[in-house]
Amino acid sequence: MKFHARVIGHELVRKHDATFVKVKLKGTDMAGLKVEILIEEGERARYPFGSSAVVDFSVQQTMPLEH
Repeated sequence: MKFHARVIGHELVRKHDATFVKVKLKGTDMAGLKVEILIEEGERARYPFGSSAVVDFSVQQTMPLEH
């Protein structure tokens, strides 16, 4: 499944003595879709505020769900 999303914010995150950027995206064609990804601080320019992206939720592996 693929969804269109727009970058709505950035947040600096410290994890294991390294600094990352949490990129926050919100769906444009599906109400309620919110996505957060962690990237290296140097890659922040690839995700400017207001830019759009396609989020692909393709499943690569099937795992049984426990009841």
